[in-house]
Amino acid sequence: MQRGFGIRIAPCRFRQDNRDYYIDHAGRAISDALTSVKHISRRVADTLYSWRNRFYPCFIDLLYDMEMHPAFDSQVVEILIRLGYFQEFGSSGKLLKLFHEFREGEFKFSKAHIPATQEKRLSILRKLESEMPESELPIHEQIRFEIAMCGAPFTTVPNLRSEYAVLEVDDRYSPKIRLYSIATGRTGVMKLKKAAFNAQPLESGSILRLLAWERKPSYRYVDGKAKPDREHMELWITRYE
Repeated sequence: MQRGFGIRIAPCRFRQDNRDYYIDHAGRAISDALTSVKHISRRVADTLYSWRNRFYPCFIDLLYDMEMHPAFDSQVVEILIRLGYFQEFGSSGKLLKLFHEFREGEFKFSKAHIPATQEKRLSILRKLESEMPESELPIHEQIRFEIAMCGAPFTTVPNLRSEYAVLEVDDRYSPKIRLYSIATGRTGVMKLKKAAFNAQPLESGSILRLLAWERKPSYRYVDGKAKPDREHMELWITRYE
């Protein structure tokens, strides 16, 4: 889609209809259904969409609604934060710190508290949110998390032109590595000599810096013998870290 039509894959966002594919015609982007993310149920997607028109002066108020709703547990909320789903409220790093304060901090919120205590703690947490600086999660950690939860990443960082995330590894013969360019979001397959792979093993979620590569003809069998096919070239990684 991206190469042929200039349509990009975009992450899901709060207030969008992410119960199914979401199409942004003006922005030329498509978002997958929220249920395609591991551990996210249709009930969660339906509930979040039903809240799309609610006014939330701060993220703590949305955390309160999720805490009080049976569809949400701490794992689901953390996944959504890490994937940038609540981007309108701030950076993922800030919202994750705030969530940990909400659940585990000195003034943590609990459904077991009496209403007066709950409101007092919510007030303190709102003030904490207003004073907390923005912070992003480390980019490599973010990429690995997106692969683990979504099957493929969507974050790009244009200045990391030599860095790639490993999406899949087929090591039956000369290993074939399906890579995601962190700079552009494009994907492709490169091959690697078995000895080099064994010396520096790769798996889904690995991040590598490509130091050197070359283009070689593929081989096809003619009369039982392998011969180079120069009409079909393959990309080979020769050095990486």
